[in-house]
Amino acid sequence: MKNFYVFVLAAVLACFQSQAQTFRKISGKPAAINSTLQQLPAVRSTEVLNSLNDGFESYDDFSLDFAPWTLTDVDGAETWGIEGVEFTNQYAPMSFIIFNPSATDPPMTSAAILPHEGSKFAACFASNGATNNDWLISPPLSAGTNTSVSFWVKSYTAQYGLERYKVAVSTTGTDPADFTYISGSNYLTAPATAWEQKTFDLNAYNGQTIYVGIHCVSDDAFIFMVDDFSFTTTTSSTSTLTGLVTDAFDGTPIPGATVTIAGLSTTTDQDGNYTINNVPAGTLNAAFTSNVTQGAAPLAVNFFDQSSEGSNTVTCAKEGYITYVNNNVIIPQGETLNLNISLTQTLLAGNMRFVLNWGATPEDLDSHLNTPSIEGQPYHIFYSDQGNATSAPYAALDHDVTEGYGPETMTIYQMFDGTYQYYIHNYSEEPAITTSQAVLQIYNQSGLIQTMQIPTVGNGLYWYVCDINGSNGQLTIKNIIQETPPGNFRYELPEKTSGNIAQNSRSITSWNWNFGDGASSTQQNPSHTYTAAGTYTVSLTIGDGTNSDTETKTGYITVTGGSSGNGTLTGLVTDAVNGNPVEGALVSVAGKSATTDANGNYTITNIPAGALVANFSASQTSGTAPLTVVFSDQSTENANTVTCSKSGYITYSNNQVVIPDGGSLELNISLSPELAAGNMRFVLNWGATPEDLDSHLNTPSIEGNIYHIYYSDEGNATAAPYALLDYDITTGFGPETMTIYKMFSGTYQYYIHNYSEEPSITTSQAVVQIYDQTGLLYTLQVPTGGTGLYWYVCDVNGATGNIIIRNVIQQNPPSGSRELWPAKDAAPVVPAERNITSWLWDFGDGGTSTQQNPSHTFNVNGSYTISLTVSTGTAQATEVKAAYIQVGPQGIGENGLSDRITAFPVPAESTMQLDSPELIKTVIVTDLTGKELNHIIVNDRRAVINTSQLNSGTYLLIIETGIGKATKKFNVK
Repeated sequence: MKNFYVFVLAAVLACFQSQAQTFRKISGKPAAINSTLQQLPAVRSTEVLNSLNDGFESYDDFSLDFAPWTLTDVDGAETWGIEGVEFTNQYAPMSFIIFNPSATDPPMTSAAILPHEGSKFAACFASNGATNNDWLISPPLSAGTNTSVSFWVKSYTAQYGLERYKVAVSTTGTDPADFTYISGSNYLTAPATAWEQKTFDLNAYNGQTIYVGIHCVSDDAFIFMVDDFSFTTTTSSTSTLTGLVTDAFDGTPIPGATVTIAGLSTTTDQDGNYTINNVPAGTLNAAFTSNVTQGAAPLAVNFFDQSSEGSNTVTCAKEGYITYVNNNVIIPQGETLNLNISLTQTLLAGNMRFVLNWGATPEDLDSHLNTPSIEGQPYHIFYSDQGNATSAPYAALDHDVTEGYGPETMTIYQMFDGTYQYYIHNYSEEPAITTSQAVLQIYNQSGLIQTMQIPTVGNGLYWYVCDINGSNGQLTIKNIIQETPPGNFRYELPEKTSGNIAQNSRSITSWNWNFGDGASSTQQNPSHTYTAAGTYTVSLTIGDGTNSDTETKTGYITVTGGSSGNGTLTGLVTDAVNGNPVEGALVSVAGKSATTDANGNYTITNIPAGALVANFSASQTSGTAPLTVVFSDQSTENANTVTCSKSGYITYSNNQVVIPDGGSLELNISLSPELAAGNMRFVLNWGATPEDLDSHLNTPSIEGNIYHIYYSDEGNATAAPYALLDYDITTGFGPETMTIYKMFSGTYQYYIHNYSEEPSITTSQAVVQIYDQTGLLYTLQVPTGGTGLYWYVCDVNGATGNIIIRNVIQQNPPSGSRELWPAKDAAPVVPAERNITSWLWDFGDGGTSTQQNPSHTFNVNGSYTISLTVSTGTAQATEVKAAYIQVGPQGIGENGLSDRITAFPVPAESTMQLDSPELIKTVIVTDLTGKELNHIIVNDRRAVINTSQLNSGTYLLIIETGIGKATKKFNVK
């Protein structure tokens, strides 16, 4: 009987032991390869998935490589095993392993090691002697709309510390360097008590192909467990791109070429074929070319619109070939486009190759090349006389296609003096060549030098593409459709009648050209003559009634000789501190220069007309949503850039100087001497009227007092307020100079008062330049709209030196201290002497305005690029300021209460101290996404923050005081 009880007791104890099964980690050596599951790297499909739900059930137990997942073991260390348990690949270097606890020896049955669902999960074992640096990377995923990813995580045990991990996204590939973390700057931890689901919003990546990476960064813990990965998105109406990639020389298929569009990629098969599904809609894309880009004045230039709507960029690459790039590929929404691509091999010096591809119809387009005289005679190379690569004409039609698509390839192997003419003939006659979707690419030994789309308008069977100068290889682009071929070879071709011209398939309805010399056009393919020497930037803005896009080519047209202009610029250059004349200063405008005489005077004559220049400012550029911003137009017409330099002074630059055509402008310039660290200088110059503009500076509390520095109290450079009105002018022009010699915590306010009252300050042509020890920081034009005597220029954060631009005209000074000088009635606003008649603002969030000085509210956190397009009716200019408005945590401005709370040291290392004039109740530390990292109860005017656990970067402090909340940004070294 006793034996029976002992047996029962042993059974019960064994049962409890099973229920409380725990294991410790143990080091060991991986089994020899003959007893370890041998695995070749899994073959990974390049297929892009619209959804992925993976519980890791379909993979072999204890696999170290399980496609379509990518596993990257960066640390390369052997791993810890489980004491008393054996399983395949235990102790092996690995990133993640398919772990089945029921298949170990003995089976593991503890709840701590069970999967979230099913029988398996992906596990990352602790590296032995190293911190984990292991990646579990998803296959390529197509983000449509409403995109998110979720998965479940758990630590096997907390005995060695919780498992640490980060989550990241890549849009380019699976190399760890390709990834951007979306889980914050700090690692996350996986709980040990139960599985936890983590979900991440991926809408920022909509329309792209992405990879999601789970990065284990545990420090000598044990087992990081991942299960039930789910990627969800709403697929949009997408399109398909398919085609054939061939060798441009002989037309043979090219296997293994990589074709990419909209972040999606695939590789051609053995027959050179490729297919890419789920291609998102393209965009409106402005593009243009011209028949010439340089020459002597007067230079007549024909411009050609090559814009497209709904276009994507396609690239094709293969080792040994020049990469193909086409940024005007249009795939009808929800349909399939066949795009055949020909890759050209690297050419030798003096070679030039023309590669033509087109659509299904017309079936036959032919390449033609007329040569100059070569060894006594000219040649016409085409399908009937294909030339020769090694003897005259040293050019050949390499490959001819007669059933659509191309490639049709023509190569010049040796050039001779004279003009080559290259053109395309529509041998099929119909449909019109303008409907062929033809693309021509021109290569030389350096690679691709020109990609041209066929014009979509014009009558005729011939696309005259370009001329080539045989002596230097220079291209002269023609790009026109015409009735007859260039040259005199028409008799060699069967007589053709003009085909029917199909309707232009684009819905582009407007074209606005800016030729860079003050002239513009609204024609689709305009002609323009440049009469003055110079280098000109040309832009084209297109619209379809809903969207617009701009293509800008900087320095695109170079004109030599010609008229030099007839404007005159004259003025006086003075020292910004003492007003003394500056001798020997170099003043430059429109490529012309003069040096000031002993009295500081200068004169420059024969200045060409300037250009229309778009410019604007904002009342504030950062803050939290909803953020209301008042935008001020500061555009000028007929503007030139004036610079002035002298050794020992900071160079002056003003890109909005308007010199009357055929007239004269007096521009007085003040040069600011170089400043010491911590100094800041404001230099004001203006026109003849109003006669007296005054600089004003309000300071924060300095040694117990707040100061107002202006003409009646000019301050002091060496004692409080450590700021001084250096130089005051009361009879027009300036300079009026204010310098801060030592800054104190808090907000400085700098503004201008129109002491003369009239005419309006908006007509003063005033310019403020702001300098610190590094040089010129800002050049601000007075707004030309607004009512009031006060130009509120900016605030300065005394703790950091950061400048917050205000740049608005208002009725009252920013301080409200109007009693310090005689009260004034607001002067009437005098219309600005400009011919600008229209304004088009794009606020970057879908909002627009046609007002001159609009107000706009940003309701969603983000970074917004602002653009302003102005027009005179004949000329147009656009100014774009990238990421100009910052809304949300990353854009919080530090002013008011925030400025009164000091933080040091900045950047922080291990600790940072806060000092506040108000009682600090609590301090919350967050990252820039707003994620809370630390919460501290203070109840004191001083707080010490531990920053030792923070990675290098920028963070936010949310400080709750007795009078409200303050937010400050700080950096960790």
